[in-house]
Amino acid sequence: MLFRSDPEEWTEDTRDEHEAIMASYVAPEPHLLWIWRCWHELSSDRTFTTEGLGGGLGPIRIFSRPQPIGWSRVIAWASYNAVEAREDISDLFACVRAMDRVYLDHVASRLEVDLKKMMK
Repeated sequence: MLFRSDPEEWTEDTRDEHEAIMASYVAPEPHLLWIWRCWHELSSDRTFTTEGLGGGLGPIRIFSRPQPIGWSRVIAWASYNAVEAREDISDLFACVRAMDRVYLDHVASRLEVDLKKMMK
């Protein structure tokens, strides 16, 4: 849901949704912002697989599943942003992989819930 610019115009549901979003907001430590920025920038560069589920005369669902960010993308990002120290690149890769795993697990769990609802 898009929020109106004036909080005075928000409904109770809008306020609750805004509070839930703000409660999940992550503020990385300043010295880690470059890693966070890398993951966010490369997230839009990921590939997706398309899958379908269904059968017979029942419901059919076609969905896209995001794939992990490739290491070559991380290396290219590091090169473009002048990250040269091998240790920094190793840390960057490990952190991007960890953040990506959390994201992919989150998407998979949402998809699983969605598919269970559909198959009821």
